[in-house]
Amino acid sequence: MNAFHANWTKPFFIRRPNETYFIEDFELLVALLSALKWKQKNGSIKMYTDQLGADYYERLGLCDIYDLGIDTSLENVVPKTLKPHLFWAAGKVYALAMEPSPITMLDMDFIVWDTIHEETNGHDLCVTHREILNGLVYPTYEKFSSLYHYDYDESWDWKINPCNTALVHFHHQQLKDYYTNAAISFMNADMPIPEDQKKHVVLMVFAEQRLLAMCAKKMGIEITSYISNNMDLNRYKKFTHIWGYKKTLFDSDQLRKEFCESCVDMILAEFPELYDTLCGIESLQQYLTKK
Repeated sequence: MNAFHANWTKPFFIRRPNETYFIEDFELLVALLSALKWKQKNGSIKMYTDQLGADYYERLGLCDIYDLGIDTSLENVVPKTLKPHLFWAAGKVYALAMEPSPITMLDMDFIVWDTIHEETNGHDLCVTHREILNGLVYPTYEKFSSLYHYDYDESWDWKINPCNTALVHFHHQQLKDYYTNAAISFMNADMPIPEDQKKHVVLMVFAEQRLLAMCAKKMGIEITSYISNNMDLNRYKKFTHIWGYKKTLFDSDQLRKEFCESCVDMILAEFPELYDTLCGIESLQQYLTKK
């Protein structure tokens, strides 16, 4: 199975407007594990990024991690007018639009430790898991449409549970095209944006996660989840997503150090040929002093 990571660098400068681009040490290590384990267990992987991102990977000596290469298409396909503070994950949607089905969209902070061929085979759409319709993140149609004026498709079901898209496999070209076209159209719409920053998060999750479920239901396509509440523990162990753990790692130097050391240990245990590569990355050298 072919997969891709996507790294659109523009959102970085919303938080750090005067800094040189970089990826946090723990995020870089998890992304490496994500790509390495995918290649080992499931197939090939590509990186979609922009020129700044490609230059960064080249400087760190990481281009060869991606056996399908580094693709800089995001430099040109993402409109300069798209607002990165609202649609920080837009890069993955644009990358998905360029890929033919079947294809797996894999977040850089998500690791698949083992093969998922059995869970994936025979399904048109597999997603990480289904989301709960929390009114703060997934408002009702009435509330959402009152904030964001847009020509919403009347056949979209606002009561269907959204899809978590940290790991998504598409085996249906028409669905992939319908979803990416709908998401891109929404992200580029000219609509007034409320000043309240807390309301902004609902825009990205609508375009990225809620629309996928809506599009699939409209097309009559079944949604299969890799992770569910009643699944066997051993199957659950196939997946690691650090999204909810990032703040903890930012806030605790000790936990961050232990986490990064653990990641380095896992990488070198299975991929010892990467030792020199890791040693050449300044932010990771502190975790290699005793190796």
